[in-house]
Amino acid sequence: LLGPGLLAGLACVALGALMALRASRVYAKPLRELAWAVEGLAEGRSHGPLPVARKDELGELARSFKAMVEALAERDAERERLHEESLHGALVDPTTGLPNRRAFLEESATVVALLERLGSGRSLALLYLDLDNFKNVNDGYGHGAGDELLHAVGARIKEAIRDADLAFRIGGDEFVILLTSLRREDDVVMVLDKLRGAIAAPMPIQGRDFLVTASCGVALYPRDGTSSEELLRVADTALYEAKRSRDTYAFFTPELGERVRRRTELVELLKAEPAFSEFRLVLQPIVDRGGRPRSFEALARWRKPDGREIPPSEFIPVIEEAGLIGAFGSWCLGAAARAAKALAAGAAGQGGGPAPRVAVNLSVIQLLDGGQMDEIAARSASGELGPDRIYFEVTESCFAREKEVEPAVRRLAALGYKISLDDFGTGYSSLGRLGSLPFDAFKVDRSLLFAGGDARSRDAVLGGIRSLGAGYGVDMVVGGVEDAETVERLVALGFGLFQGYYFSRPLEVEAAARYARELGGEAYYFSADSMTEAYALHLFRVEERDPVRLVADTVRDESRVYPRPTDLRVFSEPPFSLPEREVAEGLARMAMRPDAADIT
Repeated sequence: LLGPGLLAGLACVALGALMALRASRVYAKPLRELAWAVEGLAEGRSHGPLPVARKDELGELARSFKAMVEALAERDAERERLHEESLHGALVDPTTGLPNRRAFLEESATVVALLERLGSGRSLALLYLDLDNFKNVNDGYGHGAGDELLHAVGARIKEAIRDADLAFRIGGDEFVILLTSLRREDDVVMVLDKLRGAIAAPMPIQGRDFLVTASCGVALYPRDGTSSEELLRVADTALYEAKRSRDTYAFFTPELGERVRRRTELVELLKAEPAFSEFRLVLQPIVDRGGRPRSFEALARWRKPDGREIPPSEFIPVIEEAGLIGAFGSWCLGAAARAAKALAAGAAGQGGGPAPRVAVNLSVIQLLDGGQMDEIAARSASGELGPDRIYFEVTESCFAREKEVEPAVRRLAALGYKISLDDFGTGYSSLGRLGSLPFDAFKVDRSLLFAGGDARSRDAVLGGIRSLGAGYGVDMVVGGVEDAETVERLVALGFGLFQGYYFSRPLEVEAAARYARELGGEAYYFSADSMTEAYALHLFRVEERDPVRLVADTVRDESRVYPRPTDLRVFSEPPFSLPEREVAEGLARMAMRPDAADIT
């Protein structure tokens, strides 16, 4: 019924439908899968299998797409690796391998927040540790040795603490340790002792053994602070205190915080007074066994306009820490030169011999300051600071840096200055090296007068020191003498020069000049004891025959240098002895005076 043309058309339609179905099966489905794969890649989803096995153009397209996907995956993996390395570098110190400051801030905040959630009964200790004198390692052996030392210290810290504790290097030679899950404060002390022992053991670096010590400040959570920033701040305050002694640790306390606040206040006050206009110099005599002044030690005093006296034990460390020791040293040199000139003028007015010298203290910092040494040389050349009027005292701690200070000490000696070693016996000097520096005197530290053991043992030590001084041919001065019994002991041991409140307090310059005039010649040897303070061994220059009357007149004369005593005793001390009969007669005469009620 259908014509040939219509049949042919139907055949074409059927063939087209079959071809379309075939194309749908062969091409459309793989194309849809390829499209889904592209969408999955864009959205970060995984894709299904691709028709990469086909031999036609569609297979080629699928293989190209697969290669692109694999390349992108490799790129993403590399980016992830670099990101991880970046995070590691940002949180880990490359020198020690310990977490760094950024990691500390993140970890400590997390730990503190966890303790807060857990509630009461949980404690935490923050140890702020700083190596002592680490700068000397870098300066003396190079930064390579310094880095190796830091790495070794970091390793020993990790070994000394528990697995639950955390250690960080937060910069320079500073480390922080977080001790978690503490039960009592004694646990902290045990860890501190273990840390100090681990760090103090010799560290082999570049073929030599380094001996290192550390100072540590401790803060406890929640007692001292409830945030990581606050704990770090107060631990830093405690560290500041520990660094004053070195090789020790200090727990934060409110009292310690107040002292540090006080030191900070003093720094600000000092910076506001660069000319040291509120300071003055006082002189304390160094006398022979007859009580006559042989020299005076210059001591700085600071009095605020409101009358407050700030003791040297407070302001000297602050001056050094604030970097003002050079300017302060210059002020001291000028003030000492003026004081020496006043003493010399007094001696010339009396027609006597040379005036007692003035001793100026020099710290290790000043000895290492080339500018300060140049200033001394210039003042010496101008005659302002002549060796006939001034000598210098350096503390025994200079032996801790002997090689560094030796050129300065020798330079002073070459300029003609006498040099005294102060604080002798406090533990820094090597007996084998005492003769290596040109010292003219040793001043024995007062602590040796009251050292442990019985009196016989103490006297044996002092006698040995006296013999040592005689062997080196130097004068021996004993400081801190405060009673007659000590004087008698020291004289019996052979000492002949003394300093201390028993003889005189530090005096204003004018009073010191009068002291030198009145006690500079032949004299009788008296002791004056107050009911509240020991003043003694004042020698009065005798210009009349009756020494007891001179004493009585001095008691009534309150304008004198000396304090008004309520008890007077006369001592016999060769070569200034008084015949007993003369003493008895003089005391009898004094007892008959109208003012005898004031005198026993």
